[in-house]
Amino acid sequence: MGIFNYFFGKEKSKIDTYEPWELGLDLDAAINAHQNWKNRLELYLSENSTENLDPDIISCDDKCDLGKWIYSDKTSSIRNTEQYKILLAAHKKFHYSAGNIVILSRLGKKEQASSAFENEYKVISEKVVFILESMKRHTSF
Repeated sequence: MGIFNYFFGKEKSKIDTYEPWELGLDLDAAINAHQNWKNRLELYLSENSTENLDPDIISCDDKCDLGKWIYSDKTSSIRNTEQYKILLAAHKKFHYSAGNIVILSRLGKKEQASSAFENEYKVISEKVVFILESMKRHTSF
């Protein structure tokens, strides 16, 4: 069973009985928030940002709204599903990657930070957005 089967409804599990809104998840807001991080990091790396990004906070996957939802009681009934585990792992890696970019930049390792952004970060960011958009497009999570 692969990620496409889970997100395109070919495999059924307990999670398929829920709609994302029934679990208290605003998919549009989660998608927008994670897409906005790309812009924020680009500005930070170009030194055109007025934000003082804190890598300790950015690296935490339970501080944003999606992370709060992932770890909330609202997901207790789906935590043993593969779909949940895939989203959890991708979201955790997303935050680790974003925090790492800020750390590298602060250490003056601009080339490493840019490389991490262009490679690791963009891949995991697209994966998180793909998962969320798949949840939105399909009635099963």
